[in-house]
Amino acid sequence: DSEGFHSKAFTTIKEMLEEKKKAPMKKWKAVRVRFESRPFGMTPYKAGGYPIDADPTKPRPATAYIVEKVNSNDPSKPAWKLGVRPGWVLTAVNGKELAMHSLEEIQQAMREAVVPCILDFDVPPKDKAEKQKQKEAAKPTTRESRERAETQ
Repeated sequence: DSEGFHSKAFTTIKEMLEEKKKAPMKKWKAVRVRFESRPFGMTPYKAGGYPIDADPTKPRPATAYIVEKVNSNDPSKPAWKLGVRPGWVLTAVNGKELAMHSLEEIQQAMREAVVPCILDFDVPPKDKAEKQKQKEAAKPTTRESRERAETQ
């Protein structure tokens, strides 16, 4: 809308953080990614974020860089190739903690970072259905299995 608040993205962030609160047994994983070139090929949610301990129903200035999209089509943008996926939360750039900074400050730090650049992320846990889907997608396919699938 005109105030820069996107309700869909806010709702998504709210749900992700509520899930993180509800599922203490499912730990988020810390992942470090080294980028050798720019542009990185990631787009953040542009909604108002909020600290995890704050009331998620009240919009606030963005305080997180949560990856909304990763460009998988352009080989000059390395994020997808390096394994970055939507839903990941950027926590640090070249060792500088940025978890509670505004989105603008985080993006500025990314622009100013010397390449090669190390980005640290928190990765949300995957549910069982998502893990199974990824296993199926990773299975090598043979010509015969592709032909069988096409005839069905």
